[in-house]
Amino acid sequence: MKRQRFFIGILVALLSMTLTAGLSQAQAPPPEGEVQPEGEVGIAAVGAYIPVQGRLTDASGNPLNGTFNNVSLRIYETGSGGSILCQVTPPSLQVSNGLFSTSIPCSSSVVNGQQLYLGVQVGTDTEMSPRQPIYPVPYAFSLKPGANIIDNSSGTLLVVQNNGSGRGVYGYSLSGEGVRGWSEAGSGVHGHSTTGVSLMASGTGVIKSTADTDWNVSPLNIVPGDASGDGDLKIVHSTQFGWVALYSAGADDCTALLPVDVGAYLFGTRVKFSEFHFCYSMADTDLDDKITQVDVEYVRTNGTNQSLCSFTTDVSSTTWTCQTCTAASPVDIYGPLFARFTLHFVGDTSNDRIRLGHMFVRLVE
Repeated sequence: MKRQRFFIGILVALLSMTLTAGLSQAQAPPPEGEVQPEGEVGIAAVGAYIPVQGRLTDASGNPLNGTFNNVSLRIYETGSGGSILCQVTPPSLQVSNGLFSTSIPCSSSVVNGQQLYLGVQVGTDTEMSPRQPIYPVPYAFSLKPGANIIDNSSGTLLVVQNNGSGRGVYGYSLSGEGVRGWSEAGSGVHGHSTTGVSLMASGTGVIKSTADTDWNVSPLNIVPGDASGDGDLKIVHSTQFGWVALYSAGADDCTALLPVDVGAYLFGTRVKFSEFHFCYSMADTDLDDKITQVDVEYVRTNGTNQSLCSFTTDVSSTTWTCQTCTAASPVDIYGPLFARFTLHFVGDTSNDRIRLGHMFVRLVE
């Protein structure tokens, strides 16, 4: 009974002193406006230990002195039962005027924000009960799961630097987002690497973006269609300005096809067709020559076509003008893309020209 009273005194003192030790590790933030140096910084990694301090007394409350080798300290994730996650029995615990200091080696995979408990045992006695919960120091709350780090600073809010060959930041999620960044004006997530990969999505993971992707298309790739009269369509390439001029040598109505090479996936995410933008102008001031329809389609694996959008308004202009063919809703792309231009010509000379210039496909995820 005498030994039991002795160790209850140790346990209470341990828990009280542990909080004091933890607080001594917290650091105040740098002064406002202070810039942290970039590149390699001479900061050693924090040791994987939980510091413990306490006070030993005898049953009468008198502080003890000497060397002890039978005090065991253990870390659990439950208040009773369970497996030992970390433990230490110092071979020579130095005690002076009742005070001692030691540490429990413990991996960061254990101290990960979960509730932990401290158990104490001396010699062959049973472990003291109840185990005492270990609480974080105030600033450590900002690093537990679900915590937010919030500030209105114009500088960097969080810097993770690894000067070795490993990862600076690793994100994992079973079904959600491993890493997510958001910013009103700057970079939500910024990666930099001198020789390695600054941002990587591995396995079946993807990099997703809600921003549109505009895929430029060159009109210089345009070719005559295969409908009746398309053999009369003549195409003049302006390699100086990057546009093409089309005119008919006979037929009033012709079609022209523009193949569009676009990826079906961007960074692991299937893209969807949203819009096709095209710009045009006519050489004839009477505006009789016109574009009567624009269709964007893709070719299925069975050779048939799938319509993505149709622009059915007659358009003609002596100045460069742009129009948009918009899908009713974004459509997955499963094959080669092409735009079909239906053209009407009044005359059959090169003076009756329709020019096609800047074009792009808008893709969304």
